[in-house]
Amino acid sequence: MLRLPQEWPGLPEILQAEDIAGFLQFSLLFVIGLSLLGLAGTFFSQEPGWDTVFWNSVALVMASGIAIWLLKQKKVLPAVYLAVIGNGIWLAWASWVGAGVKGITYAALILPILTAALFLGQRAGYLAAFGSAVYGLCLLLAGRMGWLVNADRPISDIFAWFSNITLFFLAAQVISISLWQVERALKKAHAEIQERTQAEAQIRQLNAELEKRIAERTAQLAESEERYRLISTVSADYVFFTRVHPDGNLTLEWVAGAFEKMTGYTLEEYTAHGGWRACLHPEDIQKDEKNLALLHQNRPTISEIRTFTKSGQLCWVRVSAHPRWDEQKNCLIGIYGAVQDITEQKQAEDALRASEHRFRMLVEQLPVVTYMDDAVNYGKTIYMSPQFEAITGYSLQEGVGSEVDFWLERIHPEDRLSAQAAYQRCFYQGEPLNREYRFRTRDGHYIWVQDRAIRIYDQQRKPEYILGIFHDISERKLAEERLHQQAMQLSVLYQLGQHISTARNPEEIYQAAHQAAEKLFPTDAFFIALTDERRQTVEYVYLIDKGKRYPNDSIPFNERSLTKYVIQTGEMLMAATQEDWDTLDAGSGLYGTGEDTRSLMIAPLKPAGKVIGAISIQHYQFGIYTEEHRQIFMTLANQVATAIENSLLVQSLRLQAIALDAAANAIMISDKDGIIQWVNPAFTEMTGYSSYEAI
Repeated sequence: MLRLPQEWPGLPEILQAEDIAGFLQFSLLFVIGLSLLGLAGTFFSQEPGWDTVFWNSVALVMASGIAIWLLKQKKVLPAVYLAVIGNGIWLAWASWVGAGVKGITYAALILPILTAALFLGQRAGYLAAFGSAVYGLCLLLAGRMGWLVNADRPISDIFAWFSNITLFFLAAQVISISLWQVERALKKAHAEIQERTQAEAQIRQLNAELEKRIAERTAQLAESEERYRLISTVSADYVFFTRVHPDGNLTLEWVAGAFEKMTGYTLEEYTAHGGWRACLHPEDIQKDEKNLALLHQNRPTISEIRTFTKSGQLCWVRVSAHPRWDEQKNCLIGIYGAVQDITEQKQAEDALRASEHRFRMLVEQLPVVTYMDDAVNYGKTIYMSPQFEAITGYSLQEGVGSEVDFWLERIHPEDRLSAQAAYQRCFYQGEPLNREYRFRTRDGHYIWVQDRAIRIYDQQRKPEYILGIFHDISERKLAEERLHQQAMQLSVLYQLGQHISTARNPEEIYQAAHQAAEKLFPTDAFFIALTDERRQTVEYVYLIDKGKRYPNDSIPFNERSLTKYVIQTGEMLMAATQEDWDTLDAGSGLYGTGEDTRSLMIAPLKPAGKVIGAISIQHYQFGIYTEEHRQIFMTLANQVATAIENSLLVQSLRLQAIALDAAANAIMISDKDGIIQWVNPAFTEMTGYSSYEAI
C-alpha cells in the first residue's frame, strides 16, 4: 500500500538551491521556447484542434514564466512546486479536452513526474506517478462513457512530431540532470568516504591515545589507591558523609580513612551501636547540639570533642563539618567533613599546661622578678611575675606591655647608658645580659637590682623572646658598702696609728686625728680638748671649723658645757636629731663660724680608764651620724687618747731627764740588785769616773 508522506516534500539533500534554480530555469526556458513554437505552428496551420493546443501552450508559457519569476526571487521551492503542479494540471486538462489516454498530452505527464522525482525527491516522484496513473484510469473510464468529446479526433502528424521532439529534448535534459545528480552524488559520496576514512583514522589514533592515557591513568589510580591505602593505615584522620532525613534523623552513609583505627568499629558496628551521638562524652553532647544547629543554618563548624572508642578509651577529635544544602527546599540534607585524632596533641597541651603551671608556681615563689620580652619588638615586655609589684611598687599592668622607655626612665641616670647598651647587645647580638643598676620604685627611692637575661631561640634558630630575672640586691649592696667602708675605716685607723706612733709632738697627733676624722665621717667642725688639773681648766688645744684653724681656747671646770659633761661622765655623747638636742643642756662652747650644730659626737679621751680630755666632730645638718659612726669614733678616740697620753709621758720624761742632767749633786740610778743603770754629769765630775765606767 502506498503511504503518503507525513510532511510536504522539500529539496533533496544532494542538491543545493542554486543548482535547482539553474537546472529548472533552463528546463522552463526550453519549455517556454517550444510552447511558443507550438503557438506559432498551430496558429498558422489552423489544423483541427489547433485552438486547444494553442491554449495549452499559452498555459505552459504562463506557468513556466511564473516559475522563472519565482526563481529570480530566490524562492526555489515554490518555483519547483509550480513547475510540477502547474504543468501537471494543464497537461491533465489538455488530456481531458484532447484525445485522453491516447493523446500525446497524457504521455507528456512524464515531465512533471520526472521533475518531481528529480527536484523534490523519491517520494514526490512516486506521488506524482500515482496521481497520473489514477488520472489516466479516469480518462479511460470517461472515454468509455463517451464523456471525452475529442477522444476519436485524429492527431496531426506535424503536431505529433513536434510534441514528440519536445518530449525528446525534455527527456534528454531530465536524463542529463539525473546523470549530473548521480555524478555529483558519487563525488559527494566519495568525498564523504574520504572524510570518513580520515575521521576513522583520527578516531583510531584518538582511541590509541585514549587507551594509552587510560592505561596511564589506571596505573596512576592504582598508585594513588595504594598511597591512599598506606595513608589511611598510618593517618589519624577520616572523612565522612551523614545523610540528614526530613524528620531530623541522621544516617552515617560512608566513611573513608582511618575510621576503624580511630574508633575500633566497622561502619556497620558503629551504626548498630548508635552512631556518633552514642560515642560522645556526656559533657560534650550540648556542644555537639550547638554545632548541629549551626549546620542547620548552613554554616560550617570546627570543634574539638571527646569520644569513646570501642574499647572504652577516651579520644579527643577535631571535627570539621560542612553542610550540604538543598537550595530549592532551603534545608540541610547532609553533612560532610573530616575527623582528626588530636588525643596526643591534647595530652601534650595538658602536659604543657601542667609544666607551665609548675613553672609559674616556681617563678611566683622565687624572691626574684621573672620577665619575658619580645625578641622582635625592641623593649616590649610580654610577661612579668607578680614579684614585680612587691619589689618595685608598680602594678603588673604597668610592667606587662610596657615599652623600653618605661624602664629607661626609672634607671638611675648614672647607670642608664651602660644598662641600655648591655640590653641592646643582648637583643641584637644575643649576648647574655648581666648588669647591676639602681632602679627607682614607685615611692621615689632607688633600689639596687641585678638584671640577668638571655635570648631564647625557636627550632629554626630565630630569636623568640628575651628571658630574664632581676632581683633586689640593695641589702647586698649595703653590706658591700659597709664592708668597703669598714675596710676603709680600718685602713684609716691603721694609718692613723702609724702616724701618731711616730709623732714628735702632740700637734702632729692632733693634725693626724683631724685628717682621719674627715676621712671617716662627714665633718664641718672638729676639736680636741685636754684637762689641766693644775689650772682647773679645759684647754681646747685644736679647733677647726669649715677647714679653718682657730686659736686655742680654755674654759674653767665650773663652766657648763657638753665637753665638760663628757669629761666628767667619761661617756660618749651623740646628737643627730632635734629631739636629741632638746634633751641636752649645751651650755657654752661655740667657736668658729658660730653656726648651729645639728649633728654632734663627743667622745672622752680615756687612756687606762682615766679621762684626760675629749674629742669631737660636728655637722650643720641633722641626721648625719649613726650608731655605726659612734663605734668607729670611739675607736678613733681611744687611739688618739693613747697617743696623747704617751706623748705627754714622753714629754714629761724628757723634762725630767733635762732636770737631772742639770742638777749640781751627783745622782745615780741602780736596779734592785744594786747595779748602776744611769749617772748624771755631776757624778762624773765629782768621782772622776766616766758614765761608761760607772755603769
